Order: sequence, then structure tokens, then C-alpha cells
Amino acid sequence: MSFLATVRTRFHAKSSLSNTIRTTAISMVIVLLNLGTGIICARYLGPEGRGEQSAMMLWPSLLGQLVTLGLHSSVIYNMKKFSSEKGGFFNAACLMNLLIGLLVTGAGIVLIPLWLHAYSAETIFMAQLLMFFAPSVLYTNFLNAVLQGEEDFKGLNRRRYLPVAVTLIMLAILAVTGYLNPFYSALCYFIPNVPIGVYTVYLLYKRYKRSINGWRSTMKRLLTYGLSSYLIDVVATLTLFMDQLVLIRIMKPAELGLYLVALSLAKMAGIFQSSITLVLLPKAAGLEKSEIIGLTKKVFRIAFSGTLFIALIMMAIAPMALIFLYGSKYEQSTTILWILLLETVMSGAVAVLAQTFMAIGKPGRVAVLQCIGLCVSLPLLVVWVPKFGITGAAFALFTATMTRFLLIMIQFPLSLKVSMPMLFPVKADIVWFWGKFTRRKNLEMPQKGV
Repeated sequence: MSFLATVRTRFHAKSSLSNTIRTTAISMVIVLLNLGTGIICARYLGPEGRGEQSAMMLWPSLLGQLVTLGLHSSVIYNMKKFSSEKGGFFNAACLMNLLIGLLVTGAGIVLIPLWLHAYSAETIFMAQLLMFFAPSVLYTNFLNAVLQGEEDFKGLNRRRYLPVAVTLIMLAILAVTGYLNPFYSALCYFIPNVPIGVYTVYLLYKRYKRSINGWRSTMKRLLTYGLSSYLIDVVATLTLFMDQLVLIRIMKPAELGLYLVALSLAKMAGIFQSSITLVLLPKAAGLEKSEIIGLTKKVFRIAFSGTLFIALIMMAIAPMALIFLYGSKYEQSTTILWILLLETVMSGAVAVLAQTFMAIGKPGRVAVLQCIGLCVSLPLLVVWVPKFGITGAAFALFTATMTRFLLIMIQFPLSLKVSMPMLFPVKADIVWFWGKFTRRKNLEMPQKGV
């Protein structure tokens, strides 16, 4: 069989590797779509407009992900462990997310003026209007978790690329017609998720039993695991948005715009690692502890080396890429981009290794490590941003991520009583990966604890 025929076969097959290949391919498409949306916003809004756009868009995304109560991780875990009760978990989680979404919308409308006091009254009002999309953000993450737990990666990937594609079309229309501004561009990012989310809920509602018997018990089980992993969600969300929160409070919109362009471009280096993480947790949740450790460590070595290679290439072309894609106004973001590319590599590595503890039912360990990382990043941001500007913000993120990486590596010998994962793949890893790619069944599972 030729190489192209093998790729075609693996792309359409049903296995963890095939899911990773498809998810990575879709992620690459999403990266290109996001690149298009980023170019339009950066060129037509400029650094200042891009910063104002971010100040408006931050709150539905931040608050919508901050109050999940760990339901997304809990849905994945419980659907794998109690497959006969999927309908109950789905119905209960739908109701809980609706109530949470309504509460967070009201809270956001009240809190936004307190944080954006330096912005114009118009910007504050527009940010408050966007808070009505917070329930959509909650449901987007929840529905993605359901599809991930079901290993319905076809549906999941469709939900991932369709909103971005619609956003790109809407932004292009506004840019051509001359109506593109920070508020309208922000609407383009949120609106597509609403009809797509409603349709996905309808499809899943038809798939599962509609009984609500035992809903109290189901909610309790969802919350039992969810709250144990909720700290991870909180810390991960704060880690993701803390730099923007501090910059919005301290820096001018133009400086924030320069930083966000570099940040969005740097995140593109994490395609492979994020795709593997997306597929790994559902696959690993049903394995024995030693198999989980072996699988995660092997995938980590392959994903880390691949992401590092991509990041090094992007660092080499960064100065030219920024000017070519976004314009000469963003050339000064080069140094920030280099730092953030390295941070993306290390944060992706932490995400892959964290799946070990999530899959064996010990999310609390990951939560503690994430908390330590946040405790490192917050004071560094507060001290370094006023002194070094957006470069200080990038260094603060990298320092905190390296702290989390070192701590999670140490947890393998301390908590799991196994050796720390190696950084780069060995020959056996390549043989294992190629064996899965060519469907050699004797290589389907990694060796225990490797």
C-alpha cells in the first residue's frame, strides 16, 4: 500500500490515532481560519481597535469558563465510567449549565464597569451587551465535552470549525462594506455559536433517553467529580486570561493589541499537542493505571518534540511573518512572539502530562499544581508589566508555565512511583506510532509504565 493510500485509510478509520490525525487536520484548518480572522481584525482595526475588541470580548469568555463547576470534565469521566446512564448525565448537565449561564450573565453586567473604569462609557456598555453570550460559551464547552466523552470526533470537529468559518465570512463582509469596528467584530465571534449550539443540543437530546428519573442523584454524582476537578478549571481559566486581565487594567488598548496578535500567532504552534489532549482523555479513562501512565508518557514524548519543532520554525520566520500577515505596525511584537512560542510548547506539555492524573481519577493533584503556577504568574504580572510592559507579561507567563512543568514532572516519581517522562521520543516510540498508523495490532498498546 502506498503512503498516500495509508494516510487515506487511517484518516477514515476508527482508532485513537485516526481520531488524532483527523483532529489535527481539522485543527490546522481552524488555525488557517483563525489566521484569516486575525489578519482582518489586525489590519482593519489596528492595534488600538484590536485592544478595545479584546476588552469587550474577554468577559463572556472568562466568566463563562470560570463557573463551570467542573461539569465538563465530569461529563467526560462519568460517561466513560457509567455508559448506561449517559442520557441522565446529559439532561442534568444541560439544566445545570442553563442556570449557571443566567447567573453569570447578571454577575458580568455588574462587574464589568468596575474593571473597565478607564475605558469609555460606550466600550463598557458594549462589553455588558456581550455578556448575554456567556451562556453560549458555557454550552459550547459543555457540548464539546459531551461529544469528546462519546468519542464522536466527527461531530466535535464539525462544532469546532463551523463557528470559525462563519466568523471569517462575517468579518470579511463587514470589512468589505466598511462596517467593521471593535463591537461588530466581537459579535462575529459569538453569534455563530448560538444556532450551532442549539442544533447540537437538539441532536443529542434525540440521541439520549429523555427520562429525568433520579436527576438529583445524577446531579450529585456530576458535582462530586466536577467539584474535585473544578479548581483545575478555575486555575486553567485564570492562567489563560490573567495576562489579558492585568494588561486591560494597566496598559493602553494599542499595547494590548500588539500583545494579543503575538499571543494568537504563538498559540498556533500547539496544534498537535492540543489535538492529542482532546483525544487522549476519553481513550485513557478506560485503561488500567499502568497503561494510562505508559500511554501518556509515550504520547508526551512524540507531541512535545513535534510542537518544539514547529515553534522553532515559527521563531525563525517570526519577523517576516508579522509584517507580511498583520502589517508593519506589529513588527515590534517579534520578541514577545518568541517568548510566547516557547510558553506554548511548555503549556502544551503540561496539558498532556496532566491527562495522566485526570484519567486515573486524581484531578486534585493537577489542581494544586495549576494553583502554584497561578500564584507565580499573578505577582510577576503585577510587578513586571508596569516595569517592562508587554514583554514583562510574556516573561511572566513563561516563568509560571515552566514552574508548572517542573512540578508536574516531579509528581511522576513522587506520586506515581515511576520515572519522569523523557522529553524526546526513542526508537520504540516511533515504531509504536508507525505500527498504529499501519494497523499493526501487536503494537496497539504501549508497554505498561514506559
